[in-house]
Amino acid sequence: MLTLELCVEIVALLRQGVSIRGIVRQLSCSRQTIRRYIRMQDSPAKARYSARFPRPGKLDPFKPYILERDVYGDGRHRWNPLLLALAEKYGFTPRCAGLIAQRPRVKLSDSTVI
Repeated sequence: MLTLELCVEIVALLRQGVSIRGIVRQLSCSRQTIRRYIRMQDSPAKARYSARFPRPGKLDPFKPYILERDVYGDGRHRWNPLLLALAEKYGFTPRCAGLIAQRPRVKLSDSTVI
């Protein structure tokens, strides 16, 4: 982000007829930054970043199938009848396990500063 002083200086140098490279040398800013500011002076709408056209995802061809399989909604899914029969046979109730956030194990060495 350019400061107000820098913006005023860019405008003054442009009015004097200094080239973009000359402004870059004098102000030690990136050439693209100077160009972006010049575009912003011409038209503020051009200076803003615009969103890209959405690209198709890898699962887009399978979206109807996935939505069809997930007809029961959040948290309720179809269970395999064989697994339910196995659970009843051995006397346990199946449940969904959530993901557990785990911290990575860190090996400390002599040079580690804590």
